[in-house]
Amino acid sequence: MAGTMSSPQSRTPSQKLAADPAHHVWVAASAGTGKTHVLTDRILRLMLEGSPPDRILALTFTKAAAAEMQNRLVKRLGEWLGYSDARLDAEFEAMGVPPTPQRRRRARALFAEALDVPGGLKVQTLHAFAQGLLASFPLEAGLTPGFRALDERDARQLKQRALSECIAEAQAGGDTAFLADLAELSILKGEGGLMQALSAMIAHSDAMLAFSDASGLPVAVRRWLKVEAGEQPGERLRELLAPGAFDDGRLLTFAETLEQWGWKKAFGQADAIRAWLALGTQARFAQFGDLRTQLFDSADKIRSFRQGEKAVPGIQAMAEDIANDLLRLLDYDRRVTTAELAALALRAGHRIVARYRQLKRAAVAIDYDDMIARTVDLLGPAGMPGYVGWKLDSRFDHVLVDEAQDTNERQWTIIGRLIEDYFDSEAERRRSLFVVGDHKQAIYGFQGTDPAVFESWRARLSPQAAEGGRPIEGVDLDLSFRSGPAVLDVVNGLLRQTDAEKLGMAASPPDHRPHRAEAPGEVVLWPVIAPDEGTDEDTDDGGDTGAEDNSEAADRAMAKWLAARIAGWLQQGGPDRLWLPAKKSWARPGDILILLRKRSWLMGALVGELHRQAVPIAGVDRLLLTEPLAVLDCLALVRFAVQPEDDLTLASLLVSPFFGWDHEAVRALNGGRPGLWAALGRSGDDIAREARSWLSTVLALADTVGPARFLDTILSGPLQGRRCLIARLGAEANDPIDELLQQALLYEQANPPALAGFLNWIEAEGSDVKRDAEAAADQVRLMTIHGSKGLEAPVVVLADSAHQRKARRDGFVAVPVDGQTLPVFHPPAKDSAQAVRDELKKQDVRETQEDLRLLYVGLTRAADHLFIGGSASRKALEKLDEETAEGEPKCWHARLRPVLETLPGVERIATDRGEALRHRAGIWVEPDTHETRLESESAALPLHQMHTGVAPPPPRPARPVTPSGLPDAPAEGPAAEAMRAAARRGSWIHTLFERLPAVPRADRAAQARAWLQRQGAGDEAGPIVAQILAVMDDPDHAALFGPDALAEAPIAGVVEGIAIAGTVDRLLVQPDRVLLVDFKTGLKVPASFAEAPPAHRRQMAAYRAVLAQAFPGHRIDVALLYTSGPNFLLGAEKDMAGLLPLE
Repeated sequence: MAGTMSSPQSRTPSQKLAADPAHHVWVAASAGTGKTHVLTDRILRLMLEGSPPDRILALTFTKAAAAEMQNRLVKRLGEWLGYSDARLDAEFEAMGVPPTPQRRRRARALFAEALDVPGGLKVQTLHAFAQGLLASFPLEAGLTPGFRALDERDARQLKQRALSECIAEAQAGGDTAFLADLAELSILKGEGGLMQALSAMIAHSDAMLAFSDASGLPVAVRRWLKVEAGEQPGERLRELLAPGAFDDGRLLTFAETLEQWGWKKAFGQADAIRAWLALGTQARFAQFGDLRTQLFDSADKIRSFRQGEKAVPGIQAMAEDIANDLLRLLDYDRRVTTAELAALALRAGHRIVARYRQLKRAAVAIDYDDMIARTVDLLGPAGMPGYVGWKLDSRFDHVLVDEAQDTNERQWTIIGRLIEDYFDSEAERRRSLFVVGDHKQAIYGFQGTDPAVFESWRARLSPQAAEGGRPIEGVDLDLSFRSGPAVLDVVNGLLRQTDAEKLGMAASPPDHRPHRAEAPGEVVLWPVIAPDEGTDEDTDDGGDTGAEDNSEAADRAMAKWLAARIAGWLQQGGPDRLWLPAKKSWARPGDILILLRKRSWLMGALVGELHRQAVPIAGVDRLLLTEPLAVLDCLALVRFAVQPEDDLTLASLLVSPFFGWDHEAVRALNGGRPGLWAALGRSGDDIAREARSWLSTVLALADTVGPARFLDTILSGPLQGRRCLIARLGAEANDPIDELLQQALLYEQANPPALAGFLNWIEAEGSDVKRDAEAAADQVRLMTIHGSKGLEAPVVVLADSAHQRKARRDGFVAVPVDGQTLPVFHPPAKDSAQAVRDELKKQDVRETQEDLRLLYVGLTRAADHLFIGGSASRKALEKLDEETAEGEPKCWHARLRPVLETLPGVERIATDRGEALRHRAGIWVEPDTHETRLESESAALPLHQMHTGVAPPPPRPARPVTPSGLPDAPAEGPAAEAMRAAARRGSWIHTLFERLPAVPRADRAAQARAWLQRQGAGDEAGPIVAQILAVMDDPDHAALFGPDALAEAPIAGVVEGIAIAGTVDRLLVQPDRVLLVDFKTGLKVPASFAEAPPAHRRQMAAYRAVLAQAFPGHRIDVALLYTSGPNFLLGAEKDMAGLLPLE
């Protein structure tokens, strides 16, 4: 079969050059151009040329990318093993490798070689590589052997513990200075902001702890800000504004100039200036804002006085000179204020950072930042070879770096040490470097990456390679195998209208070319959705500040409109059903990918609306579990089980979907007084009694099971908790509920199954759950553009293109201070020192560039159909086309509209929300109205559904019936003393019948008597033993108590549609006969099986029916052994007639 397979896809000349191991290569791979395919080809060619698989190291950005690449390699090697010579030669030629018999032999041997590599092929993330290297050399890295890597949740909990311990220690020791710093930082940052600030300082822990004492940090920051030690905010400014110190004459001259202008407003400004000059030192300082108002507007920009130039030439220059002097005075004061804020944050943070490091050491653990930092330290500085570097240099001959644009400076330092000797022309081993990345797809700046680092390392390594005689070859991959011409027309138009500098690039990228040059596709720019008239909107600023418009009303309208649109695309026979001509099929849910620039209210609204439209939706790609209402209600149940006397928790449960009370009913239960649980028990109201019973079941369950079983039983068991939640919250609640159950299982794998511990674990800064977006089975996918990196879909919807970018403000800037990069915390930007503002301006430039690259990534996820929409409040909609101060569009929608308008043949089409633009390209193929296609929705026969759709779930039998628990079981009479004695005797006999079969026959009597004496049987021991052994030694059923019989044998099956499940005491399976016996301890012993209680006979009839199915052709005998006798009663078939079916 291998020889008849389809021909391999030929590679382009650029791909062949990039995969050629004879060259060092630096690849710029645009989206969809097959970079993973090229990387795989290069590894295969390296192995074909004789490189052992374990001497090749490929570094990727994510675990998913590493797994995909490993799977591709193993799959290709496995295929080569089964290819015919001709098929293998065709594969070589497609790759650009001359086929030879030696290469064929080598190719077929590689699969086994790859499997023999310890730990598998070295395709891994840089973090995984670093962790493995540290594990190999822990002592050299200053780590304890056997250390573990903290995941994100463990790291968060350890940070919180460090904070708690430092607070407790300071309170015990009376350290009021630390507590005051921390309190001030908490007030400034808020609860969530405090942990973010501490995380930022922990991320810079090496720089923080380079200062052995916290007192050195404020000194260093003041030095960077050029502020004198000990100076307080306002101190210098007050001195400089004092009469005699301030240049009153120049300001007075400006006031006279304003009066000469003669404008009414200018007279008012002059009066205000004269009034300020008449004040004393303290008053001038206090009313400095009044003076600033005369020269600056609300945005702190110098006012324009150009209208007065005609009357008084030079007035604008005079105003600007004075204003700039005032800014210098003010900036010094702002530097002092910034220094004070940074000082208190760094002083408090230093102790917590140190404690966090101590806790990691005590836990023998490292976090993700440690992996990189410790590896950099382990490898040492460049040009200083050490033992570890020498060992590492001898392990790898070829290094391949994937997604290099998302690799930061420290990570590149590790790579640089790995390849330090790769360009030596006199080296004995021929080595190679392969780097692939795309500046246009660098979108992880918030994680500390910068594409400028990617470019700088190329500039750094290129001269070294050239000196070694093998220069680094630059290769551009611009032939897209993913997107069709329609999508690429828009992408190319965007890049042509965007200067390279705005993308952060030195030169404009080449145009993208479609591999499927005639593939039909379309790009549609929908009108921006605004709330209908009369809809309540959140207050917004209309976009004046450039902040993102987060109007929930607008997002709600967008969610409803888009969900209805997608439902129309999927409706069989509907007028809006979406035809995919490139696939020659109608769109299915799995073809659709909805992208958002960030997680917002719109994401949750879309999930809800798509559920309401009955559109299969995979849920969001990342879920904060402590946000969905369904999860909060479930966690309230857990909290109640831990603390049932907590009135707030119980009140929230009563008004939750589990009970549906209103707040007045809860208040009326106990008059607003404490003791709600007790009041619920005292109430005579039927609804209250029902709630008490329901919650009592919850409490009883909490005493016996762990969190996973607790939640699953409440949600899916008789309490029907899930049904209650879905009825109130909708089907979209299923997704977070399932994730909560999954998290409960994960918790129990690593922790004791305690409800209180689980509650603390799940609420530790929320539970941020990342889901595998590719695991969705024929469901619409919804995710952020960041989460979609590496994915593609036939249909992509950019749903929030009218949202404006909001500048990221972390509250600190990372700057070099005394040779260390420290986080300098600062006041709001408008009140910060100019040095901080300059840093923030650089950050804004980088983020603006990254925002454009994010748009590029979003557009290029689409194969053939791209729909671009967005929402805005009515105020923001009026200003949608306004530009920023730099002359740039404020949102993606406004940026893309002129791109589409300039494309030839663009259509203007009407929608229910206004005019849309549509660009189509390729050879469009309309659906054949006479063609019959099997569709899972349209097939009329169940057989068709089985062939083309998802198989229906199998019919689920009713809850299993336990025959021994049937309602007509015989009731026992009152336990008089004689009857209690008989019951004890029956219990002893029951136990001995269970235990003695495992005892050798010769020892049974002695061991039974000894055991009975220990139980207090006294003189009864001998007769009891004699009776038991008489039954066990009876030749008619001695085999039942022999080694071939099963004890406590479970039996399960379905009899006449009813599920049966139970356990019998003894089961003997012989070649032609099955005998089962159940022990009974009832006080009334029947004389024969026919006289046994109906419940006992019905139980045995049910077991007999189940075993008859399991052992066809066998005689099934059943017996009852009443231990009070003991009496062994064998049943006949007539004794069980008419006892089935069970009810």
